[in-house]
Amino acid sequence: MIEMLSFIFAFWFVFEINKTRQASLIILIMILLSIYLKYLERRQRIPSKLFLKSLIFSIPFFTIISMYATLAYDEGDVSWVVINIIFSNRLALGLDAIEQYGIPWLGQYILMVGGDSGMMEYNYVDSSYVQAYLLWGVVLTTVLILIYVKMNLSAYKRRDAVFLFAVLLAGLSGISSQFLFQIYFCPLLLALFAQHSNRDLEYN
Repeated sequence: MIEMLSFIFAFWFVFEINKTRQASLIILIMILLSIYLKYLERRQRIPSKLFLKSLIFSIPFFTIISMYATLAYDEGDVSWVVINIIFSNRLALGLDAIEQYGIPWLGQYILMVGGDSGMMEYNYVDSSYVQAYLLWGVVLTTVLILIYVKMNLSAYKRRDAVFLFAVLLAGLSGISSQFLFQIYFCPLLLALFAQHSNRDLEYN
């Protein structure tokens, strides 16, 4: 109960104080998933096998969504303009960066200029997926995505729904933030080298 109240307070605080829509949405989804998992835990069960199996590919799914939305963005289309506004101009900035620098195979140096850089022109791509392809290239980014798939597959085999949900939330956040592949901000990648124990729970 205390954990749930803490999540609810965090949701209210982030939304009211910082006005960050994406972070607030992630916290809200976390609250709903926590309630769902607590309910299943009392019944000594975990989510359906089919649902958890689909989560193995959550990072490739969000990669496709993020890259498609960026590349398909059209400032002359009202629908895309509205989506771009919702995501705080991230689609337009991502598309501008791709058109200017291109997506290399093996990475390239790009000076990312954020809003706190003074007089320099703003040039920052927030999406983890778009930024990774721009800076690290197709090869390394694909390797990182496959690492997440491998970790999710291992989590599925040991029935670790919590880890799968954690990657799901991190991947969703990665659409509008740059931290998914940065290990000092998102330590989930360290799970590749961790020892895990199987959960003695049944699939629905």
